[in-house]
Amino acid sequence: HESKRCIYKKLIVSESELRNGIISFTQLNDEMTLIKKSIEESEMIKKNLKEYGEIIGPKKLQLEIISRELKKLETSINEIIIKYINRRLVIDYDINTHKINITTIFPGGESLVVEKFSGYEELMLNAAFKRAISKHTNKIKSKLYFIDESVEKMDKDKFETVLPQLMSLLSEEYNYIIMISQRDIKHISDNEIKIKKTNDISEII
Repeated sequence: HESKRCIYKKLIVSESELRNGIISFTQLNDEMTLIKKSIEESEMIKKNLKEYGEIIGPKKLQLEIISRELKKLETSINEIIIKYINRRLVIDYDINTHKINITTIFPGGESLVVEKFSGYEELMLNAAFKRAISKHTNKIKSKLYFIDESVEKMDKDKFETVLPQLMSLLSEEYNYIIMISQRDIKHISDNEIKIKKTNDISEII
């Protein structure tokens, strides 16, 4: 009986230890799960911080601001460019070289640099640029616009139909528009000043 009691006692002890071991293992497993979850959350935080740093980094932030402002100019410029020379202007900024690249895209997808524009196209682009800058830039708010003999580059049809439309658009941003031309501009003028040159002497007539 004594030997049976000892065996029974050992079995009880063993069962108790087993139960304690299971409890400890369960607790350890729960702790490991929490640690794993904590590590995963830490990795996610590190990843988010890295991405956030890339987004608000000096170059990235600078690029975002400049690109946003250039996009506003591009949209305003295209209000004239698309309508009058049948192509779309694209402005890109290179953050590494700090250069602004400007190209125009035809409806078919072909591109053309502005340096190859015709005289009429230069006139329209110049007007579109000045209007867009005046519209979107607070520091440059001139109310006076000069057109110096640029209309000489227009053919008869554009001179009579497109020019009045352009003047109407420009008048939205400028109080005064002064145009110098050897052509008759009565159809777009409120007032005219005629100058006559005789023997190299100019006089108002």
